[in-house]
Amino acid sequence: MRTGGPADAPEQNSSIANGKRTLRLILAWSFVGIPLLWGVLQTLRNALKLFRCARGAAAALGQRNSPNFPAPAMLADTRESSSQST
Repeated sequence: MRTGGPADAPEQNSSIANGKRTLRLILAWSFVGIPLLWGVLQTLRNALKLFRCARGAAAALGQRNSPNFPAPAMLADTRESSSQST
């Protein structure tokens, strides 16, 4: 028995076709999947910024003399000065 003759040709052609189909499938999913993955990572990075900001604001609210939030006396002074200027 000889191998590699005309009787084996259809099997070789089908395995080559399967290999090309697999390669095209991998390329197609890469074309879609890489930008999708990038977008998900960017969304997660931006969401983390929101949670960090919220955690920092909650900690600052617990502090009376935080530089980010004026003391209640300062707020009262600004309200009085704005009412006097009108």
